[in-house]
Amino acid sequence: MVKRALAAFAVLSFATAAFAQDFPKRPITMIVPFGAGGTSDVVRGAGLEQPVRAQGHAGGGHHAAAFAAC
Repeated sequence: MVKRALAAFAVLSFATAAFAQDFPKRPITMIVPFGAGGTSDVVRGAGLEQPVRAQGHAGGGHHAAAFAAC
């Protein structure tokens, strides 16, 4: 029983080290269903250290942005 517990502890300690990577490495692309110049431009990327790139897909009852995300 002790051997199983030690083995589980060893596996879990190595597994947590694998997730300690910086994410994301590339700029974040945010698809916005509104036109440029609105509050979505002001709020995007607030509090993030990564650069955020907004793509505005206005029109079509916001369906254009939904199709761009697919």
